[in-house]
Amino acid sequence: MRCARWRTTSRVWSIAAIAAIVATAGSAPSAARANQKTDKKSAEFGEPEPRTLRTDDGVSLHITYYKSTAEKEAPVVVLLHMKDGNRFVWQNEGGFARRLQSEGYAVVTVDLRYHGESKLGGAVGVGNANQGGGKKKGKKAAGLDLKQGDYNAMFEFDMEAVKEFIKEEHQAGNLNMNKMGIVGPEMGASIAAFYAALDWAKAPYEDAQPGFQTPRGQDVRALVLISPENSYHGLTLAKVAPELKDPEKQIAILVCAGSDARDKAQSEKVYDMFLQPPAQNKKRMHYRPYPAKLSGTDLLGKKLGIEEDMLVFFGEHLKKIDSPWRDRRSKRERLEKKK
Repeated sequence: MRCARWRTTSRVWSIAAIAAIVATAGSAPSAARANQKTDKKSAEFGEPEPRTLRTDDGVSLHITYYKSTAEKEAPVVVLLHMKDGNRFVWQNEGGFARRLQSEGYAVVTVDLRYHGESKLGGAVGVGNANQGGGKKKGKKAAGLDLKQGDYNAMFEFDMEAVKEFIKEEHQAGNLNMNKMGIVGPEMGASIAAFYAALDWAKAPYEDAQPGFQTPRGQDVRALVLISPENSYHGLTLAKVAPELKDPEKQIAILVCAGSDARDKAQSEKVYDMFLQPPAQNKKRMHYRPYPAKLSGTDLLGKKLGIEEDMLVFFGEHLKKIDSPWRDRRSKRERLEKKK
């Protein structure tokens, strides 16, 4: 059984209300009103901040940071991209990054290595940001000619650099890193899942008795996998599924898919993998199909409801979890700081 689609309520405007709005607006140009709306939003939430991170293997990684006004109460969501894509797919006016920020989330959009501004030369090309040339290939092989080591480095180094940035913001009181979600479309789904498993495998600091130690990881609490594949260039989700669906970890997963036959079949396979067993996973595992032969981030901005479903999912599985802000430095580091 597939879970029923979440419903979101929409405000119904009366004819009188609409007329009043039009009358108030007068004859001001629509462009001016749009600029006023943008300025108001920027003043309320702050401008997105481009940042450059350095990975442990020496790659310059470009991100955009959307700060939250909720500070220590703010969950944080990391937005990844498809192969040959870039972070700007989330960043258009009224895009999903801004929508998350307006709901109180801190948001980090990421250009993984060789993509967007993180590719050699640091410039986003026209159209598909990293579109490869040469002979046309299949969906998985098209575009950039990446090796197995490149994909491994994305979750081992790129995502770890992002997590270090998030920790710095956490320690500054700007967000709560223990309420962390990741959205990964296609290739990004595999990177998100493998990084979540890596984050949960980190041993805590040896600064107290077991059960009272300061954690190094265990922060990824919710994953959105859009058009995931069971095996993407050696990143086989079956390898990490047992860890991610462990009931003790309480990680929530939302799988989204378009109506393309292959995309739908792969996504359903991944969903079933995380759902079964145990039975208690049903409350945390969700599947959402959409009536369009599109996949990955191509599902965005089409009024299909994927953005609303992600907002509801994060509201339930990030905002509502009981995980208050805590100092994430080891107790030893805190003592040394006081000296």
